[in-house]
Amino acid sequence: MNNINDKHFRIRRVIKNKCFLKLSMISLLLIFLLCSCNKDDSNLYDEIDALSQSDNISEEALSKVRDEVKVLTGLDDVEASELFSIENTYYIKVKIHDLMLHNDYIQAGDGEYTAVTNYTDRSLNNIEEKINGDVYEVWRYENGDLKRILYNMEDVVYSQDDDKIIIDGAYNSYIIKLESDNEGKEKISYECYYTDILNSDNGDFTCYINNFFSICVVDNKENKIILNKYIDLEHEFSKEDFKLDNNKVLFPSIMWVMETGWIKNSNMAYFTCYDLSNVIFVIDIDKKILSQPNFTTGAGYEGFIDKENGYVITGDTYYALDVYSYMMDHLEKQYHYYYLINLYTSEKFEIAKSIRTKIELRKEDEKTISYTASSGERVKVDISDMIGKDSAYTREGYKDTLVSELSIDEADNTKLIKFNDIVYAVVDDGESKKLVQYTQNNKVNIVADKFDDINFSELGKYISLYNKSGNLIVLDSSGNKYFEDNVFDYFSNNDYNIELGVTVWGENNDKLYILTKEDDRLRNIFEVNLVYKSIRDLACDIDCRYENIYIDIPGGFTAYSTFPGPIFYTYDKEVNDDVCLYVKYFNTGEKVEIARTKGESIHFYIFDNELNYYCIENDDIQGVYELTAGGMANTSQEQQLLLNGISLTRDIISSVYRGEEKYTYEVLLFSLAGNDDEYNLYKGYFPFDENKGFIFPLDKSNEVLTQVFGEKEYPPLEDVFDYDEESDIYYKNLDFGWNTPYRAENVTANVSDDKSKLYTEFDLINLWYDVEGDPVPTSIAKCEITYSINKINDKTYLQYENMEISKLVD
Repeated sequence: MNNINDKHFRIRRVIKNKCFLKLSMISLLLIFLLCSCNKDDSNLYDEIDALSQSDNISEEALSKVRDEVKVLTGLDDVEASELFSIENTYYIKVKIHDLMLHNDYIQAGDGEYTAVTNYTDRSLNNIEEKINGDVYEVWRYENGDLKRILYNMEDVVYSQDDDKIIIDGAYNSYIIKLESDNEGKEKISYECYYTDILNSDNGDFTCYINNFFSICVVDNKENKIILNKYIDLEHEFSKEDFKLDNNKVLFPSIMWVMETGWIKNSNMAYFTCYDLSNVIFVIDIDKKILSQPNFTTGAGYEGFIDKENGYVITGDTYYALDVYSYMMDHLEKQYHYYYLINLYTSEKFEIAKSIRTKIELRKEDEKTISYTASSGERVKVDISDMIGKDSAYTREGYKDTLVSELSIDEADNTKLIKFNDIVYAVVDDGESKKLVQYTQNNKVNIVADKFDDINFSELGKYISLYNKSGNLIVLDSSGNKYFEDNVFDYFSNNDYNIELGVTVWGENNDKLYILTKEDDRLRNIFEVNLVYKSIRDLACDIDCRYENIYIDIPGGFTAYSTFPGPIFYTYDKEVNDDVCLYVKYFNTGEKVEIARTKGESIHFYIFDNELNYYCIENDDIQGVYELTAGGMANTSQEQQLLLNGISLTRDIISSVYRGEEKYTYEVLLFSLAGNDDEYNLYKGYFPFDENKGFIFPLDKSNEVLTQVFGEKEYPPLEDVFDYDEESDIYYKNLDFGWNTPYRAENVTANVSDDKSKLYTEFDLINLWYDVEGDPVPTSIAKCEITYSINKINDKTYLQYENMEISKLVD
């Protein structure tokens, strides 16, 4: 019984212990859950607090943006909403209802204002007119700092992928590059503007180029910005880092990026900007600089960049869009210099100079460029020892020798020139120039000293040395003295304070022209004939201001006005004397009076052998003078051929008939028939009938087409000409003006060295007409036509080969 009882109690004790164990286990589980819940609640509370704080910051950002925009616009109807946020950076979308235009001044500091811009650049008829529709903006807020990053948008559109967000603005885009930290949270790596993206060939770097004056270079391995520059066109190097700035965002101008590329075998990128200029920027990633080689400001320069060979050719001549700019530049009679900048070595070489505003640079091959010299001839320059990474060593040796032998001051302007395989240096100390020659034993020889002008002829024939006392020395191609004289011995009144204007080489470099001046007056035009070793003064009967005379060396003439003040600038003194416009020819000495008026300036400009003149104050004084008609009858055979090519190019381009799908050959025949230019190869081929227009015999028409375009299958001309059965003639009368939309202007020509090809370069103009019927010329492209030079029965004619567009303008 006791055993039974003991067993019973043991069973009860076990059951009791099991219940206690279960109860204990349940209690522990509840305690664990409670602790776990408390822990989760804590995290939850933290998240709620962070969210609440984020909401507060977001609302603060929205409020600040609204207030700022209200102040800027003067409007209360402004909406702001959050686009997205990353860490503590918020991007805010702003909607402005019916924004009214007003001026927003850019403050430079100390209460001064340097520029004026508009809050929006939408076109308005007057300042009070309201804009229809809404305007959107994007603002950026970070730790109290507020910046407007995009404006004047019709809507806010952005895209997002794993590692970036891109917002498309009205004029450029804004990229926000993202990455994740160790805890997987997103953060901003970098952000910048761009209109063009340029990736390096090896993928190591990305250049973000922004039309609104900034560039940003990113190291893709490090995922960070290594160069971020604001572009200032008024300074040689862009040293200022680009920062978000409301004024720069709104700056009302644009660079117009036209071309981008990467310099071969280097960490250098480039871009060109402006539509007519070739202003070239180079991004040197290794040096972390942005620069303009041969720094130039403004627009319209000739030049190009060779990304394969790592050099830039650039100068200071420009494509003038108006006759004032063109003429004023010519009347200055200053040399325009062209330079080759080796981007690998940073060396700068003078390779061309001309007093012409257009020297028509052309790359002939990998080692040769050509240009049109002051004399009008095509000159080739060998650049093989100027380019490449290893080309500097020899020149550095020359410079070291020069410095050590002559103790040249670092401030002296020293230029190295290779002339007929002889290396020269021209050293300018600011007061005079010296000519130094390197000898074969690496020594230097001072050839001449204390000269004001040293001029190497473009064709490699001579070197001229001139000083203000009139002393002239000419060296031959080997550097030996060829001619020496004093030009003032040929001018009786030489007791004046006469200074040098400019020296210019003439045709074949057999003549040198020396222009001198006294104060603001032209004094002499000395023509030095190096074939006959003679000198004459061409200006003995010319009395005008130095800047009022136009000299054309290849044309062999000068045109000048006797107006006492500058003809293209304001002159506030009273003029009572007669004012005349003259042309004087060099070869014949003939002087032609073109126009005369009383007390007023006669303006003139010269294009394509035509002198156009007019008087602002007197509408009766205006007209066109053909320069080829007086004193230029002795045109050489090559000059004649060049003028033939210019005339034919104009006819080919102007014969494009509006509305036709294909080139219609009969329109060219009509153009040739109507061209009364004496250099038209087909002048007089097609007679004119007052009733029917031009008459086109089929055999002669086919002959002309074959000569111009070669043997090919042409459309039957009897199907395109009108036919008169009674007289058995084919004729055509076209509306030749309204329906021919294209023109070739500023046409120049040159012949290849082997005399087998003729090239014409020109500006292609699209001629439209406004509602009042007035022509509206629009520049389209710079083009080149190549002709082969053929002869049949002692007659030379030009056969069209091809036309190329060298530069697209619009």
